[in-house]
Amino acid sequence: MRRPDLKKEVAKYFFSLPKEVFAEKLKAKATVLLSGSTGWGIAEGSDSRADWDIHVLLADNDHAAYVKSGQNLIIDDKNHNPQVFVQVRNKTWLQERLQKTETSVLYRWIYTHGLFIHDNLKIETLLAKQLAKFKAELPSLRKAHHIQFSVRRLDTASCAARGLTVAAGMNRAEMVKLALQTFSLIKSQPYPYGKWLAKHVKELSPAGARLVTLCERCLFETDLAKVSQSAKEIRDFMEREMEKAAGPNRWIHYWWEFNEN
Repeated sequence: MRRPDLKKEVAKYFFSLPKEVFAEKLKAKATVLLSGSTGWGIAEGSDSRADWDIHVLLADNDHAAYVKSGQNLIIDDKNHNPQVFVQVRNKTWLQERLQKTETSVLYRWIYTHGLFIHDNLKIETLLAKQLAKFKAELPSLRKAHHIQFSVRRLDTASCAARGLTVAAGMNRAEMVKLALQTFSLIKSQPYPYGKWLAKHVKELSPAGARLVTLCERCLFETDLAKVSQSAKEIRDFMEREMEKAAGPNRWIHYWWEFNEN
Protein backbone atom coordinates (compact mmCIF):
# COMPACT_ATOMS: atom_id res chain seq x y z
CA MET A 1 0.00 0.00 0.00
CA ARG A 2 1.25 3.47 -0.90
CA ARG A 3 1.40 6.02 1.91
CA PRO A 4 -1.51 8.50 1.50
CA ASP A 5 0.84 11.50 1.60
CA LEU A 6 3.34 10.08 -0.91
CA LYS A 7 1.95 11.92 -3.93
CA LYS A 8 2.12 15.26 -2.12
CA GLU A 9 5.68 14.59 -0.94
CA VAL A 10 6.94 13.78 -4.44
CA ALA A 11 5.09 16.75 -5.93
CA LYS A 12 6.62 19.05 -3.32
CA TYR A 13 10.08 17.71 -4.17
CA PHE A 14 9.66 18.15 -7.92
CA PHE A 15 8.09 21.61 -7.83
CA SER A 16 10.73 22.76 -5.32
CA LEU A 17 13.67 21.85 -7.56
CA PRO A 18 15.88 24.92 -8.07
CA LYS A 19 15.54 26.63 -11.44
CA GLU A 20 19.20 25.79 -12.07
CA VAL A 21 18.23 22.10 -11.90
CA PHE A 22 14.86 22.24 -13.65
CA ALA A 23 13.52 25.31 -15.44
CA GLU A 24 10.61 26.77 -13.52
CA LYS A 25 8.49 27.48 -16.63
CA LEU A 26 8.63 23.80 -17.67
CA LYS A 27 7.48 22.24 -14.40
CA ALA A 28 3.77 22.80 -14.95
CA LYS A 29 4.08 21.45 -18.52
CA ALA A 30 5.52 18.10 -17.45
CA THR A 31 4.12 14.68 -16.72
CA VAL A 32 5.71 13.29 -13.56
CA LEU A 33 5.52 9.60 -12.66
CA LEU A 34 6.91 7.86 -9.60
CA SER A 35 7.91 4.38 -10.77
CA GLY A 36 9.82 1.48 -9.19
CA SER A 37 8.81 -0.27 -5.98
CA THR A 38 7.70 2.95 -4.26
CA GLY A 39 5.45 3.96 -7.14
CA TRP A 40 4.06 0.43 -7.36
CA GLY A 41 3.17 0.51 -3.69
CA ILE A 42 4.70 -2.78 -2.56
CA ALA A 43 6.22 -3.22 0.91
CA GLU A 44 9.75 -3.02 -0.47
CA GLY A 45 8.97 0.51 -1.65
CA SER A 46 8.94 1.69 1.95
CA ASP A 47 12.07 0.01 3.28
CA SER A 48 15.53 1.54 3.80
CA ARG A 49 16.78 0.44 0.35
CA ALA A 50 13.97 2.11 -1.60
CA ASP A 51 14.46 5.33 -3.53
CA TRP A 52 12.25 7.59 -5.60
CA ASP A 53 12.61 6.62 -9.25
CA ILE A 54 10.94 9.49 -11.10
CA HIS A 55 10.14 9.78 -14.80
CA VAL A 56 9.64 13.34 -16.07
CA LEU A 57 8.18 13.65 -19.57
CA LEU A 58 8.07 16.84 -21.61
CA ALA A 59 6.53 17.67 -24.97
CA ASP A 60 9.16 17.31 -27.69
CA ASN A 61 9.63 21.04 -28.19
CA ASP A 62 9.87 21.70 -24.44
CA HIS A 63 12.35 18.86 -24.08
CA ALA A 64 14.45 20.32 -26.90
CA ALA A 65 14.48 23.66 -25.07
CA TYR A 66 15.43 21.88 -21.84
CA VAL A 67 18.36 20.14 -23.57
CA LYS A 68 19.46 23.36 -25.28
CA SER A 69 19.56 25.14 -21.93
CA GLY A 70 22.23 22.66 -20.82
CA GLN A 71 20.26 21.15 -17.94
CA ASN A 72 20.92 17.54 -17.04
CA LEU A 73 18.70 14.75 -18.38
CA ILE A 74 19.49 12.80 -15.20
CA ILE A 75 19.08 14.18 -11.69
CA ASP A 76 20.80 11.97 -9.11
CA ASP A 77 20.03 13.35 -5.66
CA LYS A 78 21.79 11.32 -2.98
CA ASN A 79 21.27 13.99 -0.32
CA HIS A 80 17.52 13.57 -0.18
CA ASN A 81 15.98 10.89 2.03
CA PRO A 82 15.01 8.70 0.30
CA GLN A 83 17.50 9.14 -2.51
CA VAL A 84 16.03 10.41 -5.78
CA PHE A 85 16.81 9.43 -9.35
CA VAL A 86 15.07 11.45 -12.06
CA GLN A 87 15.06 10.82 -15.82
CA VAL A 88 13.92 13.66 -18.07
CA ARG A 89 12.61 12.40 -21.43
CA ASN A 90 10.43 13.63 -24.27
CA LYS A 91 6.98 12.28 -25.10
CA THR A 92 8.25 10.62 -28.27
CA TRP A 93 10.71 8.60 -26.16
CA LEU A 94 7.79 6.95 -24.37
CA GLN A 95 5.65 6.58 -27.48
CA GLU A 96 8.47 4.75 -29.27
CA ARG A 97 8.85 2.31 -26.37
CA LEU A 98 5.12 1.70 -26.27
CA GLN A 99 5.09 0.96 -30.00
CA LYS A 100 8.12 -1.34 -30.33
CA THR A 101 7.32 -5.02 -29.84
CA GLU A 102 10.44 -5.67 -27.75
CA THR A 103 9.66 -2.89 -25.23
CA SER A 104 5.90 -2.31 -25.38
CA VAL A 105 4.85 -4.87 -22.75
CA LEU A 106 7.44 -3.67 -20.25
CA TYR A 107 6.64 0.03 -20.59
CA ARG A 108 2.92 -0.63 -20.39
CA TRP A 109 3.60 -2.28 -17.04
CA ILE A 110 5.90 0.49 -15.77
CA TYR A 111 3.42 3.25 -16.58
CA THR A 112 0.32 1.43 -15.34
CA HIS A 113 1.97 0.43 -12.05
CA GLY A 114 3.49 3.81 -11.28
CA LEU A 115 1.99 6.76 -9.42
CA PHE A 116 1.19 9.81 -11.53
CA ILE A 117 2.16 12.95 -9.63
CA HIS A 118 1.30 15.41 -12.40
CA ASP A 119 0.08 14.61 -15.91
CA ASN A 120 0.00 17.66 -18.14
CA LEU A 121 0.71 15.52 -21.24
CA LYS A 122 -2.32 13.26 -20.59
CA ILE A 123 -0.20 10.11 -20.58
CA GLU A 124 -2.90 8.23 -18.67
CA THR A 125 -5.22 8.71 -21.66
CA LEU A 126 -2.49 7.43 -23.97
CA LEU A 127 -2.07 4.38 -21.73
CA ALA A 128 -5.77 3.55 -21.87
CA LYS A 129 -5.48 3.30 -25.66
CA GLN A 130 -2.29 1.26 -25.33
CA LEU A 131 -3.93 -1.24 -23.00
CA ALA A 132 -6.72 -1.78 -25.54
CA LYS A 133 -4.02 -2.48 -28.11
CA PHE A 134 -2.29 -4.82 -25.65
CA LYS A 135 -5.47 -6.89 -25.28
CA ALA A 136 -5.76 -7.20 -29.04
CA GLU A 137 -2.12 -8.34 -29.25
CA LEU A 138 -2.38 -10.89 -26.41
CA PRO A 139 -2.89 -14.02 -28.58
CA SER A 140 0.23 -13.33 -30.67
CA LEU A 141 2.25 -12.25 -27.62
CA ARG A 142 1.35 -15.43 -25.75
CA LYS A 143 2.29 -17.62 -28.69
CA ALA A 144 5.61 -15.87 -29.35
CA HIS A 145 6.65 -15.93 -25.69
CA HIS A 146 5.64 -19.54 -25.21
CA ILE A 147 7.71 -20.63 -28.22
CA GLN A 148 10.73 -18.68 -26.96
CA PHE A 149 10.30 -20.24 -23.51
CA SER A 150 10.10 -23.71 -25.06
CA VAL A 151 13.31 -23.15 -27.06
CA ARG A 152 15.20 -22.13 -23.93
CA ARG A 153 13.73 -25.08 -22.02
CA LEU A 154 15.05 -27.50 -24.64
CA ASP A 155 18.43 -25.73 -24.65
CA THR A 156 18.58 -26.06 -20.87
CA ALA A 157 17.92 -29.80 -21.01
CA SER A 158 20.39 -30.33 -23.86
CA CYS A 159 23.19 -28.46 -22.09
CA ALA A 160 22.49 -30.23 -18.80
CA ALA A 161 22.62 -33.63 -20.55
CA ARG A 162 26.08 -32.78 -21.92
CA GLY A 163 27.34 -31.56 -18.55
CA LEU A 164 27.79 -28.00 -19.82
CA THR A 165 27.42 -26.26 -16.48
CA VAL A 166 27.83 -22.65 -17.62
CA ALA A 167 25.66 -23.07 -20.72
CA ALA A 168 22.95 -24.85 -18.70
CA GLY A 169 23.01 -22.00 -16.17
CA MET A 170 22.73 -19.34 -18.84
CA ASN A 171 19.84 -21.08 -20.57
CA ARG A 172 17.87 -21.91 -17.45
CA ALA A 173 18.04 -18.27 -16.32
CA GLU A 174 16.64 -17.19 -19.68
CA MET A 175 14.06 -20.00 -19.54
CA VAL A 176 12.87 -18.88 -16.10
CA LYS A 177 12.57 -15.26 -17.20
CA LEU A 178 10.49 -16.27 -20.22
CA ALA A 179 8.32 -18.60 -18.14
CA LEU A 180 7.47 -15.76 -15.75
CA GLN A 181 6.86 -13.28 -18.56
CA THR A 182 4.67 -15.77 -20.41
CA PHE A 183 2.64 -16.53 -17.31
CA SER A 184 1.93 -12.83 -16.89
CA LEU A 185 0.59 -12.78 -20.46
CA ILE A 186 -1.45 -15.90 -19.73
CA LYS A 187 -3.11 -13.84 -16.99
CA SER A 188 -3.66 -10.99 -19.51
CA GLN A 189 -1.16 -8.73 -17.77
CA PRO A 190 1.96 -6.90 -18.99
CA TYR A 191 5.13 -7.73 -17.06
CA PRO A 192 7.85 -5.72 -15.26
CA TYR A 193 11.63 -5.72 -15.56
CA GLY A 194 13.56 -8.59 -14.04
CA LYS A 195 13.96 -7.19 -10.52
CA TRP A 196 10.25 -7.43 -9.72
CA LEU A 197 9.17 -10.10 -12.21
CA ALA A 198 8.90 -12.98 -9.73
CA LYS A 199 7.06 -10.84 -7.17
CA HIS A 200 4.63 -9.67 -9.83
CA VAL A 201 3.88 -13.24 -10.96
CA LYS A 202 3.55 -14.48 -7.38
CA GLU A 203 0.91 -11.84 -6.72
CA LEU A 204 -1.14 -12.69 -9.84
CA SER A 205 -2.58 -15.96 -8.51
CA PRO A 206 -1.82 -19.10 -6.48
CA ALA A 207 -0.69 -20.70 -9.76
CA GLY A 208 1.76 -17.83 -10.19
CA ALA A 209 3.17 -18.48 -6.73
CA ARG A 210 3.53 -22.16 -7.67
CA LEU A 211 5.44 -21.24 -10.83
CA VAL A 212 7.83 -19.02 -8.86
CA THR A 213 8.54 -21.96 -6.53
CA LEU A 214 9.28 -24.22 -9.51
CA CYS A 215 11.57 -21.58 -11.00
CA GLU A 216 13.46 -21.07 -7.75
CA ARG A 217 13.97 -24.83 -7.45
CA CYS A 218 15.37 -24.99 -10.97
CA LEU A 219 17.67 -21.99 -10.53
CA PHE A 220 19.23 -23.24 -7.31
CA GLU A 221 19.62 -26.89 -8.32
CA THR A 222 23.29 -27.94 -8.63
CA ASP A 223 22.75 -31.47 -9.97
CA LEU A 224 22.48 -31.10 -13.76
CA ALA A 225 20.34 -34.22 -14.09
CA LYS A 226 17.84 -32.66 -11.69
CA VAL A 227 18.04 -29.35 -13.57
CA SER A 228 16.73 -31.09 -16.67
CA GLN A 229 13.88 -32.71 -14.73
CA SER A 230 13.04 -29.43 -13.02
CA ALA A 231 12.90 -27.69 -16.41
CA LYS A 232 10.46 -30.34 -17.64
CA GLU A 233 8.22 -29.70 -14.63
CA ILE A 234 8.13 -26.02 -15.58
CA ARG A 235 7.36 -27.00 -19.18
CA ASP A 236 4.44 -29.21 -18.12
CA PHE A 237 3.11 -26.45 -15.85
CA MET A 238 3.35 -23.82 -18.59
CA GLU A 239 1.62 -26.01 -21.17
CA ARG A 240 -1.28 -26.68 -18.81
CA GLU A 241 -1.68 -23.00 -17.93
CA MET A 242 -1.40 -21.90 -21.56
CA GLU A 243 -4.12 -24.34 -22.62
CA LYS A 244 -6.43 -22.90 -19.97
CA ALA A 245 -5.97 -19.40 -21.41
CA ALA A 246 -5.49 -20.01 -25.14
CA GLY A 247 -7.29 -23.29 -25.76
CA PRO A 248 -5.83 -26.52 -27.24
CA ASN A 249 -3.58 -24.94 -29.87
CA ARG A 250 -1.02 -27.16 -31.57
CA TRP A 251 1.80 -24.65 -30.99
CA ILE A 252 1.60 -25.23 -27.23
CA HIS A 253 2.89 -28.82 -27.41
CA TYR A 254 4.45 -28.86 -30.89
CA TRP A 255 6.08 -25.47 -30.67
CA TRP A 256 9.07 -26.43 -32.90
CA GLU A 257 6.76 -26.48 -35.91
CA PHE A 258 6.11 -22.78 -35.35
CA ASN A 259 9.61 -21.63 -34.35
CA GLU A 260 10.87 -19.13 -36.92
CA ASN A 261 14.34 -18.58 -35.43
